[in-house]
Amino acid sequence: MTDSDPTESRSADLTSCLPDLANDFTGYLDKQAFYHSIDEMLTKLDEFGGLVDSIRSDTSLCVETNVRNIQTKCEQMKQIFARVDQLEKKQSQNKEKLTFNPPDIFLTEDFITPVQSVVKIDQSMMDTSGSKSVQSKESDSTEQTSKDG
Repeated sequence: MTDSDPTESRSADLTSCLPDLANDFTGYLDKQAFYHSIDEMLTKLDEFGGLVDSIRSDTSLCVETNVRNIQTKCEQMKQIFARVDQLEKKQSQNKEKLTFNPPDIFLTEDFITPVQSVVKIDQSMMDTSGSKSVQSKESDSTEQTSKDG
């Protein structure tokens, strides 16, 4: 058997190597699937990073714009508050300077007699009319007694 066919020996060698070759090829395919899944995850990670960057830039743009608007409004409000403070200061200064003096039209004492005078006049009128009525009653009663008597 030393004169064996070289093709047989090769096929025997190939047959014995076949399980090793299949295992290596399976490992290669598993590695390829693994590398492919890693590539997919890296692609998705890049897309996510891009999305986060665009959101971050949009957010910072909106924040910067809004912050500028808010700062402008704050400056305007400070100016308004300063004006209000100035007006309040002027008003308090004017309030200290001014005292209320009623105009001449409200001084009725010059045109109408004071209330005490009016009361005295009313009382004097009552006294005179009352005394007249009392006198007239007395005279009426004296006249009737003289007629009766």
